[in-house]
Amino acid sequence: GNTATANGGALFSPDGAGNDPIAVRQSRFTGNSAPRGAAIGGADYWHGEYYLENCLVAGNLGGYAITASGYRVLNDYAVDIVHSTIVDNPGGGISVTYNGEASDLGVRVRDSIVANNGAVGVHFNRNGGTGTAVLEYNDVWGQASNYLGDAAAGAGAMSVDPGFKASGGEAYTLGTSSPLIDAGTNLGIAVDLLGLARPDGAGYAMGAFEVPVPEPSALTLLAAAG
Repeated sequence: GNTATANGGALFSPDGAGNDPIAVRQSRFTGNSAPRGAAIGGADYWHGEYYLENCLVAGNLGGYAITASGYRVLNDYAVDIVHSTIVDNPGGGISVTYNGEASDLGVRVRDSIVANNGAVGVHFNRNGGTGTAVLEYNDVWGQASNYLGDAAAGAGAMSVDPGFKASGGEAYTLGTSSPLIDAGTNLGIAVDLLGLARPDGAGYAMGAFEVPVPEPSALTLLAAAG
């Protein structure tokens, strides 16, 4: 529930400067707002480098939920996301723009869900640079444009309704019939957002939550006999 007037509703790094990325694990970004980087990031010239693992980024208002457009991203990805769920952010999901440093690797998103984020799911602007969009084993679904610019679906890509659990419990956990169960790849991530072990079953689930959650059974109440 944080608000910023310019960049990064909840988290903003003003200077990549070749440092290691800010690493955020097993965290939730919900209900934040900013014109650029509704949850994380922004558009300042020196801005860069985030690594997200097992994160939920949901319901953030303003611009793209996660934004990076820095200059001094050295030998790394401006945004690197694994096993995260980026959903229901009306301003867009992820946007990365290269801004001039030759060793900026671009954007990488793997084993993640990007769903129902307004106009665009994943945007990458190479802007004349050599960086790339590595988008593998993700479900990108429900945006007006799932990919924009130099972003495109990569290996293991899906575009289907994630099949989130419909009611109660943890929001954005997968239901037992979700097509994303066992659809990811092994990235060496041993737990999920809740600290539950990965994998649960034959393979790794996409998104921040590994273990599928059943819907509650229907309960019928009968009047007692008189």
